[in-house]
Amino acid sequence: MQNNVKAVIMAGGVGRRLRPITEGMPKPMVPIVAEPCINHIINLLKKYGINDIAVTTMYKGEVISENIKASFPSLNIRVYREEKPLGTAGSVSFARDFLDGDFIVISGDSLCDAELDKAVDFHRQKGGIATVLLSEADDPTEYGIVLTDDEDKVVRFIEKPDWSRACATAVNTGIYIFSKRIFDYIPENTFFDFSGDVFPSLLKAGEKIYATRMDFYWKDIGNPTAYLEANIDMVRGVVRRNNDKKNYIAEHKRAKIIPPCFIDSDCDIGDAQIGPNTIIGKGCVIADGARITDSVIMRNVFVDAGSYLRKTVICDNSRIGKEVSVGEESVIGRNCEIGDSCIVSSGAVIYNDIVFESNSRISGRNMVLRGSNEISSGKLVFDERDSLFDALKWGYSYGKAVEGNIAFAFPEKAYSAFAQTFSSAVRDSGDNVYLLCETDFSGLKYIVRNFGFQGGVYMRREAEGVVLNFIDEDGLFLSSSKVKEMQKIYDSEDFRTGNGGRLKVFNGFAIGYQHHLERLFDGISDFPATVIAPSSVTNLIHFSHPAATEKFCVTDDRLRVFRRENGEDAEFSKLEVSLVCLYVFGKTKGKVFIPENFPSVAEDIAKNNNFTVTRIGWDKPDRYLLYSFTDPISCLSAVLKYLSDNKTTFGEILRKIPQFYREEKRVSVDGGQKARIISSMSLSPGCTLLENGIRISFPEKKSVVSVISSADKRNFRIYAESVSRETAEELCDIYVNKIKMESKKVKNDTSK
Repeated sequence: MQNNVKAVIMAGGVGRRLRPITEGMPKPMVPIVAEPCINHIINLLKKYGINDIAVTTMYKGEVISENIKASFPSLNIRVYREEKPLGTAGSVSFARDFLDGDFIVISGDSLCDAELDKAVDFHRQKGGIATVLLSEADDPTEYGIVLTDDEDKVVRFIEKPDWSRACATAVNTGIYIFSKRIFDYIPENTFFDFSGDVFPSLLKAGEKIYATRMDFYWKDIGNPTAYLEANIDMVRGVVRRNNDKKNYIAEHKRAKIIPPCFIDSDCDIGDAQIGPNTIIGKGCVIADGARITDSVIMRNVFVDAGSYLRKTVICDNSRIGKEVSVGEESVIGRNCEIGDSCIVSSGAVIYNDIVFESNSRISGRNMVLRGSNEISSGKLVFDERDSLFDALKWGYSYGKAVEGNIAFAFPEKAYSAFAQTFSSAVRDSGDNVYLLCETDFSGLKYIVRNFGFQGGVYMRREAEGVVLNFIDEDGLFLSSSKVKEMQKIYDSEDFRTGNGGRLKVFNGFAIGYQHHLERLFDGISDFPATVIAPSSVTNLIHFSHPAATEKFCVTDDRLRVFRRENGEDAEFSKLEVSLVCLYVFGKTKGKVFIPENFPSVAEDIAKNNNFTVTRIGWDKPDRYLLYSFTDPISCLSAVLKYLSDNKTTFGEILRKIPQFYREEKRVSVDGGQKARIISSMSLSPGCTLLENGIRISFPEKKSVVSVISSADKRNFRIYAESVSRETAEELCDIYVNKIKMESKKVKNDTSK
């Protein structure tokens, strides 16, 4: 490497999702083929002539420091210790005085074999302030997506999207090359992240950030599955080893060893079958008749006769008895003892220092059971009969993700055991909980938004179970980034209680909400309609006419409108209600803020009626502007007032909307394909990238197709909009088939 390039290794990771592997051990120290992960990174840097290295640490930094001193005495390595979390950029800032030119930043807890000389050459040729190394990932939701133009210049970062926003497969590896000018954008001793803080600042300032896709191996060792895969990839030669560590396989004459395998020193292996894809650490004893495949066995582990281990991880100093069966994707912690004839089911996680008697059947997590619930659209559903423990976990996770004063509302008069469990967990996370008894969902959103709360939870019972709706300080459903943060805390299972928050029962906020409603519905005169809404609204307006032709109904988070036809109620579609609300808001306010994926007819309605619309993504900083348009009470008030003032009906307004047809279909693909499909289809002419998909315009047909990615791994929704029903149906079918063809193409490409 020329010009004395230096490097910074970020090694502050705790590795909560890797537990129990990382229990008592910093994440960069987890062994990959019997050597700490950080050592592989240092050897990579050494290979390219980089001998001046800064290492930033936090959790158990002394362990990392001692390892480096013992392993690399000839290199110029400086170790810095964070006393408090400072983020990725904040930690690198420690080394600013050590660095004097272009430098590399790389993580100490991921595995890679990048050609760093070529990456530095690319950086210098482009002349930007920063270069990001990219890798391809079928599942980009655990990483940051990077979007570039035709000249490799970065135009957008999307940090750890959910599947609805996974629009590309090029992900940020966390390997960067920077000019020293980067420190102009990083404050000292301040929490600052590259992805969340530095890169947005650079883009805003007009600085040039470039990204390059190079053919190299990279894996973030974020969970036990990834950890096992990284070990197997190295022993198979998928990733190049940059050390000369000796493999002692030849010493074990009695064993049947199926390559590839790695066996460290001082092992005693009898007439056993080892491999393929197996790593045996130092000092292990494997008795006759044992079989171990696709596994990592760490140091000083004893496996007795006849036991069968497959696709599993066994940590240091554990003992596996005779005739034990350990299922796939299991993890057994340090100093554990599994008695004779035990069956460890697939996916079991056993934490450190656990002893199981002979003939035990071990399933799930012996310490903490992992729930199957996932949050979707700010909503979480429980079966109250068996979910109290999950209520604890989700309550704590929400509290840690939001942090502050939390409002908790529920329509039931009784404060149930479920509600008590959940609110107690929120308090255990350190938050204060205010119970707002008998407050409806709209009331909760208003109170949270206007009285200084950092979040709110609305609980109700439905046929499917207990439903919890989570909102943020703006009274809106949690953004996808906040949901992912909450999910990450839940998955980490790091539920540590400290100073608990307070519990208060207080209904004084309801007075403020009532005054708000009085202002909203002031001046609305009686007219032939029926209104079904929470009592806080119907106490102000009394519309219930036997001869009414239209009925307005507010449910928990939706305005529904019905018309009377032939003695029965026929419901207007959700889309029709939204379009009328758009018309009313536009006519009365002159400007309307709408969600990014709102139908394209919005622009036509605005143009025809002399108002403007602004589209806002649900994850954007200005998402708070969407509140009025998405709140059913606000919409009800606006519509009723307009109808009253203009002596008209909902149906008459709808007839003023331009002719518009929308066809909707759903299509499923194999898990993990969605990002590649969206990435490929985004290259189509007339295509615009949305927050959660793409929109393709057909001006000649006066039509638009939106391909929207759902929050799961498999499903897309196709919306075709046109002035012609036939055209909408035709375009919808075309894009369903396009997605199916792209799915087949991705499957063929990945199978090669």
